[in-house]
Amino acid sequence: MKTDKGYVIPKIYFVTAGYSATTYGEYTEQHRLEYNEEMRKLANMYDNCYIYDLAEVVTKENYQLYLGDSLHYNAEGMKAHAAGFIKKIKEDLE
Repeated sequence: MKTDKGYVIPKIYFVTAGYSATTYGEYTEQHRLEYNEEMRKLANMYDNCYIYDLAEVVTKENYQLYLGDSLHYNAEGMKAHAAGFIKKIKEDLE
């Protein structure tokens, strides 16, 4: 997207947090959902901001496939995250 002066306006992505079964410290399901809601609000504030909803990729049903220790991504999780983000960017460029 360019302005009338020819400047390119970058696309900015806000990323939600996917599901995690961890209960360590302050990381709770309630905090994760609150964080995701704030990311969605921020993304909706400006025309050049988008949301990559990682919460749709890593869910309660599949997190064991993607997380090595219920919080950090394993190799399959990183592949799924990268593939999902590439798909989102392609969709937004069309």
